Amino acid sequence: MTSDFTEDFKTLHAAALTLSTKMLAAQHPDQLDFLEHCTKAGAKLLIQIGPLPDCRRVEWVILEREGNRSLFASLGTTSD
Repeated sequence: MTSDFTEDFKTLHAAALTLSTKMLAAQHPDQLDFLEHCTKAGAKLLIQIGPLPDCRRVEWVILEREGNRSLFASLGTTSD
């Protein structure tokens, strides 16, 4: 069963990298500085895709070491 998901995971991974690169390029330099500060302080940047089943939204969420979550950027579509 694991091998059934291998290609799907590779496709998802490649798409997430492509989308993240494009989203990063669209951020204002001040936002990038803020993100750098957060990650140096131990925060993690998470990519969330959802909501199920349509997954029409991608969000970057900053997860602080203390567990607080903050939306950093999002991209979504309403097309059918």
